[in-house]
Amino acid sequence: RGARSDDSELPPYMVGENDLFHVWWDFIGFFFVLHSSIVPPVILGFEVPDTTSVRVTELVVDSYFLADIVVTFRTCTEDAETKRLETDWWVLARRYLLGWFFIDFISSVPWNEVEAALLGKNSDERFPAEVLHFIRLLKLIKVARLVRVLRNKAFQELECVFGARRAARARSTLNPLSLSLSLPPSLSR
Repeated sequence: RGARSDDSELPPYMVGENDLFHVWWDFIGFFFVLHSSIVPPVILGFEVPDTTSVRVTELVVDSYFLADIVVTFRTCTEDAETKRLETDWWVLARRYLLGWFFIDFISSVPWNEVEAALLGKNSDERFPAEVLHFIRLLKLIKVARLVRVLRNKAFQELECVFGARRAARARSTLNPLSLSLSLPPSLSR
């Protein structure tokens, strides 16, 4: 029950990890992850004021990641042991809950908006700044999702659309595990 080895239809409201919808969902998410890896450190490091445009942008990004939680719950994945597509919703939910769910949830909730809703915008009470900064930094963990997206078989099939050389270059350039923090030889003397 729940595992399939053929290409038969998926249960209602389920999507395969290599389906076209999921490939495009991850492709769009790739840019939100890039945003999340650049903008929060800039906001925290340079103490950028919390303007309306910053808040709206962060709400859009957080909304995508909250929707991604729902999509992830409904994504059928290949079982590592049997190499069959797992379609049992409870098995998939359990895997996700024991894996990325906590990090995804904590880093996707717009905590500034939650604080404003719970305490009021003019309240003297606030969440400790360190807690909000820590939660914003949790968003950086989403960079690890780049690896998942770049390793997705269907994402690799986009090479046909963009050209094999360009896609391979983009994959090697954007893979966070391939980044090196060492200085070039000319600067290390």
